[in-house]
Amino acid sequence: MSRIIKCDRCGGEVNPKKIGYVSIMQRGEGGELCGDNPFENMDFCEKCMTLIADFISAKTATQAAKTKSSQGGASRRRMERRQLDAGKIRALANAGWSQAKIADEMGCSAPTVARYLKEVKEC
Repeated sequence: MSRIIKCDRCGGEVNPKKIGYVSIMQRGEGGELCGDNPFENMDFCEKCMTLIADFISAKTATQAAKTKSSQGGASRRRMERRQLDAGKIRALANAGWSQAKIADEMGCSAPTVARYLKEVKEC
């Protein structure tokens, strides 16, 4: 005798070979994954999983577009900052290069180099 599984969203019968569930992971202040998953004991049919995936994809795309348009140039500047090689900046400074020369080499400004070197000293 087989057990009939019902979809917790639509109530329809779930094909046991195509059963799905939703996993939610959140990051705490320290960046570690934490939190309870309220969907842990729920089962969804293939149709509902497709609808949930479409909803999440659309919402994620909308949020990304809003973030990109609201931040504009500031977002690009922050992204460039993260792409700089802090180790190379530190090595060039240790080799006696001036901040202006390092900035020219790295394709950034001298204040950016100064900020990186300050962050390295604080660590």
